[in-house]
Amino acid sequence: MDGKFVTALVEKPEKPASNLALAGIYYIKTTGLFKQCLEEMVQKEIRTRGEYQLTDALALMLKHGAKITTFDVEGWFDCGKPDAMLATNRYLLSQIKSTDNRPGNVIIPPVFIAPTAILENSVVGPHVSVADDSKIIRSIVRDSIISEGAEVIDSMLESSLVGNHSFLTGHYRGLISVIHQR
Repeated sequence: MDGKFVTALVEKPEKPASNLALAGIYYIKTTGLFKQCLEEMVQKEIRTRGEYQLTDALALMLKHGAKITTFDVEGWFDCGKPDAMLATNRYLLSQIKSTDNRPGNVIIPPVFIAPTAILENSVVGPHVSVADDSKIIRSIVRDSIISEGAEVIDSMLESSLVGNHSFLTGHYRGLISVIHQR
């Protein structure tokens, strides 16, 4: 860093030069330069550990005169493991005001239920995220993430992850895995 501007970037260094990290959140205003740097990486075969890295494209942008600044990240949310993903979901849901009301169902905040999700005769919450086009029918779901297009029927789930377009019926336990797709 030089004042508020980044002077160099290193992808996963063995010995970090500072306490700063690339967190995977970027706001790129000079998209033309970014695209140019990506093309340059491919043309010159610029790779780190055998792979094209976004860090290398950003480093090229610096070489071409781009001004890159940083910002503080309030929390670090690791979603690489099911338990961490559920903990992150709980935290994020605690930051929103849940106002969903679905007649014939019991909704216990905090929850997020996509407008296109269908609930019938179910209890949902607390700490449940329900994605677009999913269905929860005659079920009890708490502390779980129900992904896009998934169906949960006649089940009771807690601390569970249900994958995109999965079909689950008659389960009465926690599932820390992606349910098989139809």
